[in-house]
Amino acid sequence: MGKISLSIVAPAYNESASIKKILDEWFSYLDNSKFLSKYEVIITNDGSTDSTLEILEGIKLVNEHLKIIDLKKNQGAATALYKAIDNTSYDWVLLMDSDGQYPIFYLENMIKLLNSDKNIEGIFGSRTKKDGSFLERIGSRSSSLICNLFYQSKIKDFSSIFKLVRSDILKNINLEAKGFNYSIDITAKLLEVKIVFKEVLVETKLRIGGKSNIKILRDGIHRISFLIYLFLRKILIKFNIL
Repeated sequence: MGKISLSIVAPAYNESASIKKILDEWFSYLDNSKFLSKYEVIITNDGSTDSTLEILEGIKLVNEHLKIIDLKKNQGAATALYKAIDNTSYDWVLLMDSDGQYPIFYLENMIKLLNSDKNIEGIFGSRTKKDGSFLERIGSRSSSLICNLFYQSKIKDFSSIFKLVRSDILKNINLEAKGFNYSIDITAKLLEVKIVFKEVLVETKLRIGGKSNIKILRDGIHRISFLIYLFLRKILIKFNIL
């Protein structure tokens, strides 16, 4: 199996209850990997009001692979993730959440796919079972169906953030979404540049925390608005206006 250089990026907001455990799992796995030539983990602290930053700084004191970007004010997961991407150093970027939803060991399956075809520029993780409320799961499935119609694709999980992408491609796409729509935006923009990709199935863990019904309703409205934007954008691109 060929080796790659890897940057792992993730936003973190008020993750003090779990961030150390998650990073310990990541580092233990990565330190013992046989398919990485070198790696770094970049976490953007998105204005956390708990002890997330202090915990990260403590880990950094004993682990040189960790890089911390500290946003003094909360700017949302999208901005936090984009900041981390901009600061990556290596050839491949693994997009992650810091809530432990995506097990790090699926990285090996991704790299095996990379080594099976030198033309591959990205691997998309597709969740076999999605976490969240019934309304959230329906919203995710519906948005995947709609986006696949827009982009004439057959992606199983359009809104999954778990992706391994060539750094030069990821840094050169124009990411615009705010809030939780950033995962859909990344998938859409990668399709627009006609990335060569494959998918890998991922069995996720339960994430920590929940959402109020008010926030779920607000997020649903935001998602519908963003899908309308993608549809209009697709039309403008088709007619060479964008």
